[in-house]
Amino acid sequence: MIRTIVGGVAAGSLALTALIGLPAASASAVTGEDDVRDTPTYTCDLVSSSQLSQGILNCQASNGAVKTGGFTGDAILRDRRWGVHVLCHGGGMAHTPNDVQANECDAGQG
Repeated sequence: MIRTIVGGVAAGSLALTALIGLPAASASAVTGEDDVRDTPTYTCDLVSSSQLSQGILNCQASNGAVKTGGFTGDAILRDRRWGVHVLCHGGGMAHTPNDVQANECDAGQG
């Protein structure tokens, strides 16, 4: 089950879900500033959050993230609109700027 952000964002998340058919990301799964600083990161307009997470629309790679092709290890998917992020541990596939898929993701807490 995917949890959505509390408050006014939840309604916006539902609207985005209905618009493009993907659930919006849940609360942050990364806790430490140092964890974020060195982890390859993908920032997209919309991120879904589950064991297999996906970022879509205008995705940008940073912190050494692969722009096109497969990747291994940890990666962070950030949702540009809502400012949330999901930490994934099992690598994935990047096709920036269109989309990014990542495996073994923390579904978020909160």
